[in-house]
Amino acid sequence: MKTVLKRLLPRRTIGPLRRLWAALQLPFEYFQDMRRYATFGHPAGRAANLGPVSWLEAEITKDYHRVEKGLSLGNPRRPFGDGVAERLRELIPVAEARQPGAEYVALGRDALRALDSWNEAGRIDPVVSPPGETCASRGVTDAEAFFRSRHSVRHFAAQAVPEELLRRAVLLAMASPSECNRQPWRVRFYRGEDVPRVARHQNGNRGFTHEIPVLALITVDLGMFTGVGERNQAWIAGGIFATTLMWALHALGLDSCMLNLSVGNRRAAAIRRECELSGAEVPIMMLAIGYAAEPHRVARSQRRQPQEIAPQWPLAATQGRQ
Repeated sequence: MKTVLKRLLPRRTIGPLRRLWAALQLPFEYFQDMRRYATFGHPAGRAANLGPVSWLEAEITKDYHRVEKGLSLGNPRRPFGDGVAERLRELIPVAEARQPGAEYVALGRDALRALDSWNEAGRIDPVVSPPGETCASRGVTDAEAFFRSRHSVRHFAAQAVPEELLRRAVLLAMASPSECNRQPWRVRFYRGEDVPRVARHQNGNRGFTHEIPVLALITVDLGMFTGVGERNQAWIAGGIFATTLMWALHALGLDSCMLNLSVGNRRAAAIRRECELSGAEVPIMMLAIGYAAEPHRVARSQRRQPQEIAPQWPLAATQGRQ
């Protein structure tokens, strides 16, 4: 169709038509995003018995984590959390009836007991708010070397990636912070013939698709978010998790290349069909994973001056580009 139009239309009209088409696409994309969030996200303040299971999980998780955060303060108020306790007492029985044995329900009960214990007797539950480690005990010996040694790799060796390393990387990445601990991330791994099948929906891998041993697809479940204020949280949560997964792979000796998914709704829908995602899942990005070929080259990827990122620092306080 594009080729036919190029032949029929005068050359001088093609540029303005492209700009017009791009301008018309923008509101359509926003409308599609709004409709998806309205379908799979949840309005704030709905009745407990009307909410789907994903809403119950999101609300209970938010509230039990509020208790955990409150009890981790240096000097918690006492009493606190009347509204939190009221919501947990209302939502937990409903969720337990619909999902008996669900972990988030048990965590909600733990938080409710811990809140009551604090408010009534001033005791902090060490299970709900355990002691943390100090910086000196964390064991990082050379943070600069670790971060500087990581580069995006686009030339992989024909070496299999052990499944156990991927499992370990996911476990490490699950330490990522998330909105009130809702952990809405999902990750799928593809190998062999599935790699080009999935990677064809991403535009930045064409020169090395055939070399990718493992391709990861990171998505986020919109069902974990409520209210208009959280409409953009899927991309924030997904970006944090994807970055942590990348560093986890690096720590385990694997190389990777982050592959953005700057796609419109039509391409996102094609990814959902190809990968059998639920309608609630937002594709965030892909990640090529493997062992770098020896030898291999990396992009220079020049970094900005530190004071460009943190402008309150004077030039003299920095050491130039790293």
